[in-house]
Amino acid sequence: MNAYTFLVRSGTKDRNAPSSPGTVKLITPKLSTAFSNGLVQLSFQANPGRIYSWLVSANLTSWPALNSFVSGGSTARLTIPLSPGAPIQYYRVSSP
Repeated sequence: MNAYTFLVRSGTKDRNAPSSPGTVKLITPKLSTAFSNGLVQLSFQANPGRIYSWLVSANLTSWPALNSFVSGGSTARLTIPLSPGAPIQYYRVSSP
């Protein structure tokens, strides 16, 4: 896990305003998969309180959002039912 230190100035564009250091931990989502009873579960380590979106694509070109959510814990999950003959789909997660 990477951590970066930034100088934070609240509510002002004045470069001479007082600042205080803050640490932001960045997590690069690594998708994990599990398969059971005709369901696939995708999961990743999330930052609680952060906004994420699950994206889905059939062609790896267009990535519409499947849903967006605020992470309530350290692991986010998406469960996908599998159907015989269903088209291939690709999934990814993003955070603004």
